[in-house]
Amino acid sequence: MIKAVDSFLTTLKTHNIPHDLGDPPGKALMLRAMLQYIGTTRDESGRITRAMRLSAGGRYVQQAHNFVNYLTEIVKLAGRIGAQQERTISQLQAESDALGLEKRVLALYEEILELLGVPAPSAQPQEVQQ
Repeated sequence: MIKAVDSFLTTLKTHNIPHDLGDPPGKALMLRAMLQYIGTTRDESGRITRAMRLSAGGRYVQQAHNFVNYLTEIVKLAGRIGAQQERTISQLQAESDALGLEKRVLALYEEILELLGVPAPSAQPQEVQQ
């Protein structure tokens, strides 16, 4: 997960995409220790024991909270970037006359073939004779 976050931040930097994300709130070792502590706490028997362990491990709970908030911000940013890309593509498609140009080129091609007396190519692929 940390590698994916680093890769995402590198991609943003490479493509000069502005963002207001800071550095991740921890590294892989911190994340591993936090997850291990929370997992061990979850596996404790008894509600009181779990509550005491959570109280004693407040820093792990805070780290988890910070990391989840950071990941939430990354997901929001990725969503905004994706939506912007979709709007850009839609706008470019709306402004493009490529389909109209293609139809005109094909019509002119068929007209040239007709003027030359060459039969228009069939729509069906021809079988290869051996």
